[in-house]
Amino acid sequence: MDRTVRNTLAGQAYADVRFLKDFNFTFKGDMNIISTDENTYNNAVIGDGAGNGGRASQESYRYKIYTMQQLLTWNKKINLHSFDVLAGHENYSENHVFFQDIKGAT
Repeated sequence: MDRTVRNTLAGQAYADVRFLKDFNFTFKGDMNIISTDENTYNNAVIGDGAGNGGRASQESYRYKIYTMQQLLTWNKKINLHSFDVLAGHENYSENHVFFQDIKGAT
């Protein structure tokens, strides 16, 4: 009997804050967490497992991915002149974990 179970969690966050009249701070975040567990059995009598007395396997995957962005803007208008300044930072992280176990009757 083969069985696969997958769980997924995804989320986003956003905040925009204005302060000191001419400044604006923006935060954006995104995260995904994925977990998969898979169990497989090959019959010892017929099918793929017949040649080696049967086998079973288990696999687990774990993924965690996130991105965060921070932006600071300054907008100022003086007479006929307009000033727009942008400073930003972004970070990205990706983590993968994989596990596999196979057992046969050989």
